[in-house]
Amino acid sequence: MTSRQWPWVLVGVSAVYLVTELAFNIRLVDNAMATDPDVVEGLELWGRSIAATGCAVAILRLLPLQWIRSRLPVCAGVLLAAWLTTFFGQKSLIEWYVDSSTQAQRLDAWHVALLKQGLDSGAIQLEGLKTSTGDAGRDKTLLSMLGLISYSLPEYVQLLKSRSEEIALSIADRRATDGIEPLYDAFIGLRTELKTRFEKGLQAQELARSYPPLLQRELDQFFTERRHCEREATPPYVQACIDAVDSAYNKKMQAAVGKEIPWKEFCRPAPASTTYQMRAGKMVPIVTDSLNCQDIEASRVESVLLQALGIKYRFDSWRQFTRIPAVQAALREHIGIDGFVDPDMDKARFLEAVAKPEFRAQAQAEREKWLSASISNDEGRRAVRAVVVHPIALGFSLFFGMVNAVGLIAALGRIWGGPAFGHSLNMGLLAGAVLVPFVVGGGTGISISEFVKIAPDKLGVAMHWVMTVEPWIYNIVGGIL
Repeated sequence: MTSRQWPWVLVGVSAVYLVTELAFNIRLVDNAMATDPDVVEGLELWGRSIAATGCAVAILRLLPLQWIRSRLPVCAGVLLAAWLTTFFGQKSLIEWYVDSSTQAQRLDAWHVALLKQGLDSGAIQLEGLKTSTGDAGRDKTLLSMLGLISYSLPEYVQLLKSRSEEIALSIADRRATDGIEPLYDAFIGLRTELKTRFEKGLQAQELARSYPPLLQRELDQFFTERRHCEREATPPYVQACIDAVDSAYNKKMQAAVGKEIPWKEFCRPAPASTTYQMRAGKMVPIVTDSLNCQDIEASRVESVLLQALGIKYRFDSWRQFTRIPAVQAALREHIGIDGFVDPDMDKARFLEAVAKPEFRAQAQAEREKWLSASISNDEGRRAVRAVVVHPIALGFSLFFGMVNAVGLIAALGRIWGGPAFGHSLNMGLLAGAVLVPFVVGGGTGISISEFVKIAPDKLGVAMHWVMTVEPWIYNIVGGIL
């Protein structure tokens, strides 16, 4: 590779990096309201990787080609060290915020995350906040910086604390509305299952009402045949005769009812009989339980059939069936509410009677857990991480994006105007990128009407710079990507 080709290689590497960095930057701002741990972790990892690559690219441009050729292992070590330093440096900064956070700061972080969840779900709308118009870049940048703003201005969170219950319930209602489909589909599935049981129950009751007269005659015949076996069959064949009669009975019962019902179920208990046997020279009484299987009433036959078919309560209509205690218990267990459950609820009634109360109860329990400081250490850390990852990743993204963008333009200046022109262009652009935002002051007009009034001098120079530059980047690059 010649010295004339090297600048073009640097331009190509810088261009590829910048496209990747700007695409991530837009994604990061678009996900400003994300609080899901998996999403936050993904943004953090991507942000650290891309920022570390940006640092390595910036250092690569500072290394002369001859020096790289003569000290290639050293050059590779320098770039790797720069990459690792930035990658783990950003991680250390995030971990410092997380590890050093107090219980009060973690509670503040949860309130900020609660606000972001409300904005993300559409449950909360703030006057003056625009995320889909020309002011989207400015307001989304503000949402990205909410975490560090809460650290810089603790009083900013006080309004959130006073409205946390209202915000939490609004989020719960929106989540209930958005998540009702699978809940209601499961409810419909249970209702369909109950309808099937209802139809089978009607059929079983009809069978239990119509079959007893015939079954009475069949049972009389069965017991007559059994007694015949016991009296008439020769001793070696008595049991075989009884087994044949029992088998015929079971087959007939299976065909008629759909299941086997032991014949003893139809008999009534009879007074026990006592006989005496000589054992060891003494008369020992032997008590034998007996059954009365003569003249079985139709009502008893019907009762045994209903019990065998699983019908504990009689019903003639769907309304009666749905008021059976066991059916109501199944409905309450499925949807988790107390009191009477109407299985014929439409989706609107289900939303108000079931979904919203369930989500509201979860939101209230979560809020009470935070307010009573009953959270685990991991929960507190996740809350802080959810609000500091965005601003830190955004700051690193803007910084290395700016450095490499200026370097790219300066490299083109060196190619077309010589080293002196490229160096001057580099210094001028860097000074302009740092100073112009403070002169123009585009980020000072933060307009979430009457919700937050933040003086730029309280936020710090770096934060003020980010809140000025990022809206420009988002509004320009976001329209292209």
